[in-house]
Amino acid sequence: MKLADVVQEWLNRLEWDDTVKQDEENQTSSLNVILSIKDQGFNLWFETDEKKEWLRLFLYAPFQALSHKFEDGIQLFNRINASRRFGAICLLDDGRIVFRHTVDVENTQPSVDMIDNMLGQAIKLYETWFNEISSIALTNKTAQEVFDELDKTSEIKEGEEA
Repeated sequence: MKLADVVQEWLNRLEWDDTVKQDEENQTSSLNVILSIKDQGFNLWFETDEKKEWLRLFLYAPFQALSHKFEDGIQLFNRINASRRFGAICLLDDGRIVFRHTVDVENTQPSVDMIDNMLGQAIKLYETWFNEISSIALTNKTAQEVFDELDKTSEIKEGEEA
């Protein structure tokens, strides 16, 4: 089954009216929808590449990091990513914040459940770290101040992987 068809099957299961856009010539497809997390509209992208046998997810935060906050953002995202196994949160050059995850499905049977798992990882990250991400990106709080607060509790944040 084509990867684009698996993504469409996932959409159908959720009873969403969206349609995967397919580029038959390049054997790719894409889907873009808005997803609500923490009462905020996150931009969700799925891309498939039939030749490479990749399924890619991008979940963009509804805000960008202020230009003078890039270093703090990168420090926070490095700490978050060091605690995770799947996907990564990144700060792009233009200030956009994105969780991205790619699955190589070569010699496997991609499924709707695989897409659920990928998206679940992205949602969990933003639910778990939303306050820290937004305070670093949008306020004068530094990464070190956030780390000090986290270290005071000396507990792994709920939803964070060990």
